[in-house]
Amino acid sequence: MHTYRGRPPASRFLLHVLLPADPLVALLVARGRPSGPLLGAAVMVADPAANRWSNLPGVWRHPLEHLRPVGLLPITLFGLFVCATAVPLSRFFRARARAGAGRVSAGPGAGRVEPLGGG
Repeated sequence: MHTYRGRPPASRFLLHVLLPADPLVALLVARGRPSGPLLGAAVMVADPAANRWSNLPGVWRHPLEHLRPVGLLPITLFGLFVCATAVPLSRFFRARARAGAGRVSAGPGAGRVEPLGGG
């Protein structure tokens, strides 16, 4: 596989390891699992770091060329957004799971989780 040709071997390895992590994070977040946002933050720290490492010589030579709406800038900004929202979103998912676990009915349809609004 020559997907990341020209990049340092460690960076290529990391980027290949991250390939299955993106859909896993999306699935965990879509299912409301508290681990999803935290894993997403870990991925979004590793991914831009690997990209910056690979592009570091160009960044040092022409730093202003990397301040455009494609490439390193948007992935870095998205990574900052994911990291800033990971803990609050994880806490929200955890609180929602606890609230849902406490609202299981005991009558007909037992095991059914009622909506948080109570109705």
